[in-house]
Amino acid sequence: MAKVAGGLAALVALFAGLFAKVEPVLCLERATLAFILGWVGGQVWHLMIGAVTPTSSKLGTVEQETGHPEPHSGVGGTN
Repeated sequence: MAKVAGGLAALVALFAGLFAKVEPVLCLERATLAFILGWVGGQVWHLMIGAVTPTSSKLGTVEQETGHPEPHSGVGGTN
């Protein structure tokens, strides 16, 4: 997901530079910097959100607690 954020930041920087008629080399340098900052920012975001979001193993499931599987809602499949 961090690569997607970095890629989007790079595309925005690249198009902004092209529309502002900035030198092509400078556009590429800015896009590269935007990609790196977006990638690092995405990694930090994932690290922070991953630290505060509980996983399913921490929450436990109905099947583990009761020994019976949790009933399905029936949306998009069979029960």
